[in-house]
Amino acid sequence: MEAFKKCGYFKEELFIYTVDDEFSLRVRSRGYSIGLSPRAILLHASGTPSYYSIFGRQWFGTTNYRPGVRYYVSRNRAWMSLRYGARYPRWARGALRASFLDLCKLTIAEDYRCEKIKMVFRGFCDGVLGRMGKTVTL
Repeated sequence: MEAFKKCGYFKEELFIYTVDDEFSLRVRSRGYSIGLSPRAILLHASGTPSYYSIFGRQWFGTTNYRPGVRYYVSRNRAWMSLRYGARYPRWARGALRASFLDLCKLTIAEDYRCEKIKMVFRGFCDGVLGRMGKTVTL
């Protein structure tokens, strides 16, 4: 409760995706530590995962997120990288790397590629420009 009082609550303008990452980086930047519970279990499904094999070897998986979800993931990662990248460069590099890999995988293997790619780039631009809040339909 002390951390919420001093650091504020979750950023509603992120709307969905990376909300917990942002809160974590914000409280860490104010001197708090993040605890880890090795027995915690999070039940969460990421889209409708598909796994792709070549010559019997699994190479990669995709989440098959809808275009609107792609928008928010891309936008929030870009916004977070600009906001926290200087202080947490390892986090920002990881987020940008994940964005690039997600884009590659969806380009190779997912349906509705053009619409999803368009939403990824729109989200990235909005994140860089700071356009936040609920802006597209999931």
